[in-house]
Amino acid sequence: MDMQKTVGSVRNLTDCIVPEMFGHVVKSVRRICGFDKDAHLYTVPSLALKMGHSLKECTRIAINFCTVKGSTMAEKKAKYEALLSLCDNEWSHEVSTHALRSLNQRKFNKPVVLPLTQDVKLLHKHLVAKAKASTESLCEEPSSAAWTELCEVTLTQIVIFNRRRGGEAERLLVSAYCARSNKNASEDLHACLSQVEQFLCKQFRTVYVEGKRGRKVPMLLNKTVQTQINLLLETRTAAGIAADNAYLFARRNSIFPYCSSDCLRKFANECGAKNADALTSTKLRKHIATMSQVLSLRRHELDLLANFLGHDVRVHREFYRLPEQTLQVAKVSKLLIAMEHGETVNLQGRNLDNVSVDVPGETIYLYSLDIFASGFALSSNL
Repeated sequence: MDMQKTVGSVRNLTDCIVPEMFGHVVKSVRRICGFDKDAHLYTVPSLALKMGHSLKECTRIAINFCTVKGSTMAEKKAKYEALLSLCDNEWSHEVSTHALRSLNQRKFNKPVVLPLTQDVKLLHKHLVAKAKASTESLCEEPSSAAWTELCEVTLTQIVIFNRRRGGEAERLLVSAYCARSNKNASEDLHACLSQVEQFLCKQFRTVYVEGKRGRKVPMLLNKTVQTQINLLLETRTAAGIAADNAYLFARRNSIFPYCSSDCLRKFANECGAKNADALTSTKLRKHIATMSQVLSLRRHELDLLANFLGHDVRVHREFYRLPEQTLQVAKVSKLLIAMEHGETVNLQGRNLDNVSVDVPGETIYLYSLDIFASGFALSSNL
């Protein structure tokens, strides 16, 4: 539409994908995406990038069409190929570079908002109450409304507990859940676990789904969730679920599952959370990855967490373990103060948790755990 208003000879998209129109296409994309000539920034940078990909894809389709038609379309094919070459060489300078810079600048200045623990607790209690009510209703008289409610609640509970990507949980198949699963631990390994860990292995069942890049990622289901899923399976037919819908969390009158992000957003707004917008699957995943910094996990424990979340440990460190401002202030500032006061000799063999400093203007004594334990033992001997 924008090209038709500015260039009278353009009637359809085919008229735009020729070398002569490249300059007009660039100007049109800039107008649509709100390009600021002075700041060289876009109002909608993601749209500019998507339009570039779409333009190239349409040009490739036109080239393939001309190839199929043969020599009669050789002239047009040459023009399309020339435009594709022009896009490869010039599009990044004209559009993509500024769009990417706009995106990076927004991310750089955007504050990191993670879910509040109190909001997560409120959401959990709300889901438990919803699950109990819908389960009782479904047991008394199976109905599509009760089935849908329990289906959405169960899907949301799985996403929250496992910190799973929404798309992974919602695509869980009935066949995958009903497949006979192995025990959580072999007898030899089971004997090496603590009593609590042995109990947890009995309480949870592991179901595997396909994650990004075909990774096999696990989901842990407790006894309560398993009971809810079994009830959903028993009442699928009564709720009107199509027989050819292979998904566990199936939509009525459809072959697709429910969207977990929609379900999570719905219940986050219902539970009365202070910051419902922060209760998303992505931010919940970033929350657990960030809090793992406080735990100071060992390397193999960090690998275990990253594998469970379904991504490489390098991705875990670079993108999910966010540089929290609180951690930087609380941990790194102690080291900087100690170095400023020339107390680096006393830091030998200690980690950041065991560094004690005197804060200017305050009298604060921070003792490491080993020093406290030694003092306690000495007083006991006395």
